[in-house]
Amino acid sequence: MAKPSNKKVTRAARTSGGRTARGATPWGWYSVMGLVVLLGCLGVWQSREQRIDKATTSASAAPKKGDHWHAAIGVYECDHFSANIPDSGRDPHGIHTHGDGIMHIHPFDNSASGKNATIGVFADTVGMKLDATSFKVPGENKTWTDGKKCNDKPGEVQLFVNGTRRSGNPASYAPKDRDLLVIAFAPRKADVPKTPPSAPNLDKLSDVPSTPSTLPGQPPAAAGDQPATPAPAAGDQPATPPATDSPGTTAPPSSSTSTP
Repeated sequence: MAKPSNKKVTRAARTSGGRTARGATPWGWYSVMGLVVLLGCLGVWQSREQRIDKATTSASAAPKKGDHWHAAIGVYECDHFSANIPDSGRDPHGIHTHGDGIMHIHPFDNSASGKNATIGVFADTVGMKLDATSFKVPGENKTWTDGKKCNDKPGEVQLFVNGTRRSGNPASYAPKDRDLLVIAFAPRKADVPKTPPSAPNLDKLSDVPSTPSTLPGQPPAAAGDQPATPAPAAGDQPATPPATDSPGTTAPPSSSTSTP
């Protein structure tokens, strides 16, 4: 058997096996290209999410200062709605009620506008205690807390918005214009009414804005929030007493005659 020549041995050593080396799969190159494609896809997805977040943030900027929004709100306790939450007589941020079962959302400042225009701000204004597991209606002595019996069954704090139950803390929810809100304490599977009794009041509001005049730096006044002062009718003005020279003495008539 003939021995391979030195030239063939040298050539084989240089090519690391000849055909075997040239036919090997370039896994490193494929890995790099796959990584480039993956990073490109991630970049496109992230850009899209940023655009969506920006659009959502812009949409949630309302209500802003000067807006007039309203939401009907009712409190359901076990098996009945309580009376409308009374007007507290104060309105530090522009979210209040007139005792009509309506949340009047007229933000005065950034702490109560946009995503900050929450039920929690309303609750603080009217003196209602409200969190994820309990609430107390102003004027009532009873505090409803998760686990307390409601018709012999343990109840829990719930929030319904336009007929749909929402999870989380009710105080954190920022109502939209004409929302129907029900804060309830009832067993989890109880048939809670989804429409507050005050819902019809959304169509007969007393403070729909017209064109009120406001002083610079003052929040816009709502039409109907303050009663108009009637002008005095003719004839109601008291007669002007005759001029006197001294107390109790009537001035004598003038001696001058009028020129025809």
